[in-house]
Amino acid sequence: MRVLEKLTFKDFTYHQKISREIEFRMIKFAEETDLGEIFDDPIGVRFSDEIALQPDGVPDLIVEIISKGTKNRDMKVKKAIYERFGVKEYWIVNPFDRSIDVYALNDRGSISYIQRLNNKVRF
Repeated sequence: MRVLEKLTFKDFTYHQKISREIEFRMIKFAEETDLGEIFDDPIGVRFSDEIALQPDGVPDLIVEIISKGTKNRDMKVKKAIYERFGVKEYWIVNPFDRSIDVYALNDRGSISYIQRLNNKVRF
């Protein structure tokens, strides 16, 4: 399951800027609270023999920065996979409207929408 998309240099640069900002803040938080380690893309996560993805995040929290070409895949296909394998929290970063949709695994084992962060997001 690999989807290739054509990105302009400007799209790629903006994506990397967002990724760097999120990673910087998460590393700082993880160090201050001693909650674990933060890994940046590319790092693969093997969910099963058939499913391996390179998310923009770590297994407890996966962060996906969507683009026009990956929006459907990130919001539906990957979300279903992460739910199936018990990812605790999943963020979808939308650079077009500068928002982050937060999802979390509920008691029934489904990923549920929690909240949208906007106006607090700077990238």
